[in-house]
Amino acid sequence: MIDCEGVAGGPALPGTACDDGNPNTTDDLYDATCVCLGTPPIGDCEGVPGGTALPGTPCNDCDPTTFNDIYDPNCVCSGVTIGGTAFQTAGLDPSFDPGTGFNDVAGHMALQPDGKVIVSGRFTAFNGTTKNHIARLNSSGSLDATYAIGTGFTGFTSTSLALQPDGKVIVSGEYTAYNGTARARIARLQANGSLDPSFNPGTGFGPGPTGALALQADGKVLVGGVFDAFNGSARYDLVRLNSSATLDPSFDIGLGFDFPFPSTVRPRTLSSNRMGG
Repeated sequence: MIDCEGVAGGPALPGTACDDGNPNTTDDLYDATCVCLGTPPIGDCEGVPGGTALPGTPCNDCDPTTFNDIYDPNCVCSGVTIGGTAFQTAGLDPSFDPGTGFNDVAGHMALQPDGKVIVSGRFTAFNGTTKNHIARLNSSGSLDATYAIGTGFTGFTSTSLALQPDGKVIVSGEYTAYNGTARARIARLQANGSLDPSFNPGTGFGPGPTGALALQADGKVLVGGVFDAFNGSARYDLVRLNSSATLDPSFDIGLGFDFPFPSTVRPRTLSSNRMGG
């Protein structure tokens, strides 16, 4: 007869003592299927009567290479090892590989229908390639070299993005030019990354940056920020521009907001001259 340890005629039979390797259990015995199991401590897995540290609840196995640590049925705290398929369990997609990624903050993204993503922020490079404050990535995480931004934005950062159905994107931020052409804090890029000359804001916004953007169904765009003028006209903190980037005079909020400036804007369908956010 083979015992529970594989020894012919051995003494390790069901019902005999064993060691289940769990320091938190006592009276370890082989069961009828030769599995070594001990008796859990009185109370929860930490020995606390009526405690909450029960099998299946979170714990900390003190191993930095694991995640999702829980107590198993024997009150052993263990996690899933990081690596291999564990990345997918944790939600990280290994097929999206940006290499060394961005060299500074990438704060805003716009996902295209084809899976490509436009990213803006404070960065000046992506995976070792110069990209001033805006870039487009392929669905694999690699840089899309067909998105030709030239020298990109001149300034501190580009912030919000508003992606149009035709693939063009409006970009706000704290900048003064795009690829060598003057654009003060608002610009629209073609689907290939070049500047759209049909969206001409004149002298643009000042003195502070633009931030929040909201694209309306009719092509007009709401722009929020820290400014008191647009193209020479007094406008405070929030304006609406026509699809050509000219000022929409029918939308006027007077002296605007107290600080801080609006960080989010969204169009409403109740009235073309109302907003919420």
